[in-house]
Amino acid sequence: MLLITPFFLISIYSFFFCYIFKIQIIKSYLIVSLIFTYFIYILGKIGFLELSNWIIYLLTPFILLVLLKNKNFFQKSHYHEFLLVTIIFLIIIWYCRNLFLYKYDDFSEYGIIPKLTFFENILPINVDYLDKGTHTKINIISLFQYFFIKNSFSVFNEKYLLITNNFFKVLLILNILSFLNLNFFKKLLTFVSIYFLIYSLTTGFDKLYVDSIISLIIPLLFLTFKKNLSKVDALLFILLFITIPSIKFSGIIVIFGLSLIFISLSVIEKNFKNSLFILFCLILSYFLNSFHHNKDVLLNKSLYNKPSEEIYQNRNQFYNINNELKVISREYRKGKIDNKYRIEILIVNFKELSEKSIYHTKTFLVFNKIFERLQVDLKFYEFKLNLWIWIILISILTSIVFKRDKNIVITSLLYILFIISYFIILVNWAIMNNLVNPDLTIEQSWQRHLGVLIFGYILYLIIKILNTYNFGYFNYSIILSIIVMITVPNSFRNFLSFNIILKDEYWNKSFKMRNEIRYLAEEIQTKIPKYSKVIVCNIDNFKGYFYPVLRYELIDINTIKNDDYRLKDFINKLDKKRNDNNNLFILISDNQNINIEVSKIFDLNKVYYSKILSNKNSILYKLENN
Repeated sequence: MLLITPFFLISIYSFFFCYIFKIQIIKSYLIVSLIFTYFIYILGKIGFLELSNWIIYLLTPFILLVLLKNKNFFQKSHYHEFLLVTIIFLIIIWYCRNLFLYKYDDFSEYGIIPKLTFFENILPINVDYLDKGTHTKINIISLFQYFFIKNSFSVFNEKYLLITNNFFKVLLILNILSFLNLNFFKKLLTFVSIYFLIYSLTTGFDKLYVDSIISLIIPLLFLTFKKNLSKVDALLFILLFITIPSIKFSGIIVIFGLSLIFISLSVIEKNFKNSLFILFCLILSYFLNSFHHNKDVLLNKSLYNKPSEEIYQNRNQFYNINNELKVISREYRKGKIDNKYRIEILIVNFKELSEKSIYHTKTFLVFNKIFERLQVDLKFYEFKLNLWIWIILISILTSIVFKRDKNIVITSLLYILFIISYFIILVNWAIMNNLVNPDLTIEQSWQRHLGVLIFGYILYLIIKILNTYNFGYFNYSIILSIIVMITVPNSFRNFLSFNIILKDEYWNKSFKMRNEIRYLAEEIQTKIPKYSKVIVCNIDNFKGYFYPVLRYELIDINTIKNDDYRLKDFINKLDKKRNDNNNLFILISDNQNINIEVSKIFDLNKVYYSKILSNKNSILYKLENN
């Protein structure tokens, strides 16, 4: 319940914004959340991360005073909307009660970045210094998560990350629903439909993946983009527009594709003002992201809460490696990738579009799961919904909207072209980054990427249809039933008790894995100093999840795998300072031989080791120069 504090802060500012611009509270919540995020981000980027939080606090009494002096502002509708958002926020807290991080990218990217920011109290401009995450995946939403955790007066809790993430998603959904001229119960049914559909086509509400956020921003951009934009709508559009590439590097492609669609539509309508507006958004986004993805910005110039020199030394030790990789990749592309090979790869992967479903979209997954749990000898056929089926659905929905909006055909054609072009770009990106398998398929989650685009546009079309036709509750029930038929069992998970969840073999193993690695990390942290260096050898435990989870748990410890290409540089840097040798450790599993593992890295005649701790299946040794 400590999360009430940051929620209360956002609420006060939302009321104020509502008072100034005479807009809905729901829209105000979203705008304020984005403004807070970018305010913290910009100040954090110049070294004032904690100060940004204090400024928000210090301004709050003055904002509150202005509101109290203008009591006429508090209208009945404002109270209703505020009550709705508050209830939803409390439901989100309840919904996330049993959640824990379990997906690979949550440990390697999306969960580790806000955790690192929280513990270091600096913006991880370059995450390589503790080998935590990837620089291109420092997403702007992590600053929104930082705001919530920091103002909860609590120790770090990953549930808070999930709550904050879901709260932002729900704010996006509420703003989408605000475009509907429907009663409360029909909007509620639409919300439930969106909830189940988002689990099928994108990443749902049980993980920190940002794909679902992008998928919700897309329809909101389409709905907000009007012939004559108000100042507030223009502000919201800009904030949403620049957010897409700021939360995911591939978002650059998304906003470029969307920009071409918006500009094309504006030119057709001879609305050159909107075309210029989109160009302005593109330019703004370009400069923001150049700034955002610049590793060297103010790296050693933090003006507030400056980290120790030791941290800066750790930051610098990986710099030269990335340049070497670029050279290798460039040479690979020059020598081995020709146009014939590219076309062959494209043909193979286009066949994949017909054979595989878009993300989790199959029929009867929930029903078959129920049959499995009840041990009933029955299974419905799981029909895969591939790209072409979704394109047909887009075409059908377009034809329904066409009766009232003649321009929708052009919009849909452009969007379908964008989806196919996006896939081609993904394949070429995989080729350029050596992510092509021996069978010429690409080692990339293209189903998830395409699911984001498909969900976003289908939701936009659904909103248009619901506003055009007066559907009864029977029609809503049919739509909801169809969506439930293609949703995943995981969408129902958090409505069950935790004991029931743990009866499932997958969740039981995931939970036990998290606890085992967490206990190991806690023991390690009690035995070795902060910013020590640990070489991890037992990386095969838990099917490849051991290392990313351990790295996530050991947030203030340098970790590196024993087979990492940077290991040599890691060791060489250590050798330059004798003092660093006192903080070098190696972690092995109990079925590994310490002599063999050390000999793979060092000359046994020049190093000796001593056991520090033994925890179930893992043993930690301290390494020192002989």
